[in-house]
Amino acid sequence: EKPSSRSAATATATSFTGQKPPAAPERAAILRAGALLALGRHGDAERLAAKFTAAPDESDRRGALLVLARAAARAGRVDEASRRYAELAALRAPIPGIPEWRQRDLGDEAAYLSAWLYYDAGQFARAATALEAFAKANRRSRRADDARWFSAWSLYRLGRFPAAARALAKLDRTSYADAAAYWRARLARTGPEQRRLYRAAIAAGGDGWYGLLARARLAALGESAARMPPPDPRPLPELQDAAAAARLAVAVELLGLGMRAEALEELADLTRSWRARASAPVVAQLAAFAGDAEVPFRISRDHLLPTRRALRWAHPEPYPELVPSRARAVGVDPSLLLAVMRRESGFRPGIRSGAGAEGLLQLRPATAERVAALLGLPGGLGARLAEPEVNITLGAHYLGLLLARFGDPALAVAAYNAGPGAAAEWARARAGMPLDAWVESIPYRETRGYVRIVLADWDVYRALAGEPAAPIAPERAVTAPDGGVAF
Repeated sequence: EKPSSRSAATATATSFTGQKPPAAPERAAILRAGALLALGRHGDAERLAAKFTAAPDESDRRGALLVLARAAARAGRVDEASRRYAELAALRAPIPGIPEWRQRDLGDEAAYLSAWLYYDAGQFARAATALEAFAKANRRSRRADDARWFSAWSLYRLGRFPAAARALAKLDRTSYADAAAYWRARLARTGPEQRRLYRAAIAAGGDGWYGLLARARLAALGESAARMPPPDPRPLPELQDAAAAARLAVAVELLGLGMRAEALEELADLTRSWRARASAPVVAQLAAFAGDAEVPFRISRDHLLPTRRALRWAHPEPYPELVPSRARAVGVDPSLLLAVMRRESGFRPGIRSGAGAEGLLQLRPATAERVAALLGLPGGLGARLAEPEVNITLGAHYLGLLLARFGDPALAVAAYNAGPGAAAEWARARAGMPLDAWVESIPYRETRGYVRIVLADWDVYRALAGEPAAPIAPERAVTAPDGGVAF
């Protein structure tokens, strides 16, 4: 019997390429729609995906819904995006082109986003209801506490303070315990209750953002709250792993021969192996002795409990010949510059982000060239951002320009992450709002987290240097910025 033309074409393609062609043109079209969305061609992606919302194959329908939900969200069509995400969450078939680990989480993520998008859009009444409903319906979801937090904060933004306090109280045994205690204290009606809750925020948050805010609030109430000291370090362990001990012996010998770079590469390679945890304190101590910042930082972050020694390793002070002088020359606290560097690059001078930012302070070449021009330096420095001296000099000056324009370190740090245009817009839109609430209201989740982490690290650096607490005043009203740097 003569094969059909489609079967013949399939057989020919298989014999020519050695692989079977795509199972159906619908699948290829949906993959193309996803690619168009990733390229920023949202309209083309939507038009292509819209053809498959009623496709007979559930995987194809779900893939189309994902493209349409993301496109609608990016266009600010919140009701449509929420509906699309809810439809996607109700289906279970795998989506073409998405890895298996991502498939397992996608339904839960879509259900969460269908509620959270209303918060992101500032529709707080709808957000409070939808997020609480998600948390109740998905108690075992890893996003349930996130939903409860944003629901509570939505109630706060609506001025429904008693309801917000009740919602926050449900988070006192979660990862939001420090945030919940702090904001419950802000809503408390009596001084003793405020103080109790601020102390609870410090106990839960330690050296983090909410601990910093709570200590500042208690100081304003006339109560001195010392930071909670980390436990004393244990003695460095005896290495039981012969292979790790041999690698460390090689590193020590290399250091003795003056071959510092080779010794540090040996230590860095050891941290990437499965032997890293058992040998972590010794490796960190040796790397710190050699004057390295990156290896001790990475080890303390990934493998060690927060002891006094680990806290010092986690907050190194690299390039002492550059950072203090370059920072002070432009009116920047060196501890703040180190905190920005810690968050931006983890002290890796050669790192490059997907957005093209480079080096220790993650400057884009175009930004670096503009800063260099302001300083009267020759062109071409944007191509040398992997050099610590160039990166630190230009990065410190850029941060100084942002501080000069925005006046407040929190706003300047937000501008460093999100850009001065976005930060200026947020400052103008919420002028008069207390600083702590302003940070909580930053629309970009990444920037909210960035500001909290950098300012908390700034305070830790100052404490390690024996300096007073970082001058963060949570009650200070945010003001609209003056003119200044806009790139």
